[in-house]
Amino acid sequence: MKKILLLSALFFCILSFSQGDFKKGYYIDNEGVKIEGYIKSSNFKTLNDDSFTSLEFKKDLDQEVLKIEKLYITVLGSGNEVKYQKMNALIDDVSFFRDYGSDKNFSLQEKIVFLNVLVEGNATLYAYDGGQGVKYLWKMAGDEAIAKQLLYKKYNKSNSNLTENNTFREQLFNHVKCPNQTFSDFLNVKYEKEGLISLFTNYNR
Repeated sequence: MKKILLLSALFFCILSFSQGDFKKGYYIDNEGVKIEGYIKSSNFKTLNDDSFTSLEFKKDLDQEVLKIEKLYITVLGSGNEVKYQKMNALIDDVSFFRDYGSDKNFSLQEKIVFLNVLVEGNATLYAYDGGQGVKYLWKMAGDEAIAKQLLYKKYNKSNSNLTENNTFREQLFNHVKCPNQTFSDFLNVKYEKEGLISLFTNYNR
C-alpha cells in the first residue's frame, strides 16, 4: 500500500513539474491570428538564441507539445505582463561585460529579432537581450517599422581610462522630451530599465 502511495505521489510530482514548466500565454501568427494556450517558460529567455528554432506550445496542459516554427510567429506573450514582438531593428550588440575596445562609435546592423515590449504608446520602448547585455530600443508612432537602439557603450579612452558614450541621452531629449523639460533633465538618466520606463510612460501620458 505504501509503495502504491509513493508511486502515485511521485507520478503526481512529475506531472506537476511537467505542467509547471509551461505558462499560460499566446502567440500571433503571420496572418494576425491569435492562438492561446501554454508556452514552455524557457522559450521566453531563448527567443533570440541561434538555437531557438521553434516554440514549444500546448493548446491545453494535458495535450502533446506542438512545435511552432518561429518563422511563423510575429508576437509572443503571456497575459498583460510579457510581450515579445518580432521586428526589424538597428542594433549594435556590443558586449557590456568584457573586452572593451577603444572605439567610441557604434556599428549598427539591421536584423530581425524578438523585442520585449516594455512601454507601448506614441513612443514605444523595447528591450533586447542577445547575450551581450540588455540593449534598449525605441520607435515612434508613425515611423517606419524599424526599432532603433538607444546608444550606449563603454570604451577605453586610453589604456587605463574606461569611459562611456552616452549618446542615448541626446536621443531621449530629441524624441521623448516633454514641453517642460530641458536637456539638463536627461543628463543623469541611467541606461537602466526602470528609469527609461518612467521617461517613456511620462512622455506618453
